[in-house]
Amino acid sequence: MIREDVAKIINEELYGAYPVEFGEIARNNTAMDSYVKKLLETFNRNKFSYEDVRDGIRRLVEGDDGKWKPSINLIVKYAKEEQSKRLRREGVNTRRIVTEDEEMYNLYLNEMKKEPSKRNEWLIQRCLPSAKIMNDAEAYKKKYGKSREENERY
Repeated sequence: MIREDVAKIINEELYGAYPVEFGEIARNNTAMDSYVKKLLETFNRNKFSYEDVRDGIRRLVEGDDGKWKPSINLIVKYAKEEQSKRLRREGVNTRRIVTEDEEMYNLYLNEMKKEPSKRNEWLIQRCLPSAKIMNDAEAYKKKYGKSREENERY
C-alpha cells in the first residue's frame, strides 16, 4: 500500500463516513501527514491491500462498531477480516491435499511405534506399498510426477 492509497482512504472512506471527526484531519496538512504516516506503517506491517482496508472500513461503518469514530485498532481488526476473506477466495492459505500414500504411510509409522506384540500386522502389510513409495524418491516421482519436496512444500 502506498501513501496515496492511505490518503484516499482517509478522504473518501473515513471523512465521508465521519465528517466531523475526520474533518480537522482532512483540512490540516500537518495532521493529515501524521495520520497518513501512522496508518501507512500499520497497514504495511500487516500487509493489507487497499481493498482490504476499504472493505473493512465499509463493513465497520455498516456495523454496530460504526457509530463513533473508529480507532486504528478497530480499523485493523476489520481490515484483517477482509484480508482473510480475500486470501481464502484466492486460495492462498488453504491446506494442501494429503495423498492416500501419505495417509497410509502415517498409519504405518504409528503402528511401527507400538510394541511388537501390539502391532496390527494386517494394517502394516496394507501400508507397506505406500511406505515404499514415500521412502523411494524415484517411485514417488514416477507416481506423482514431482519430487516429494516440490509436491509437499509445507
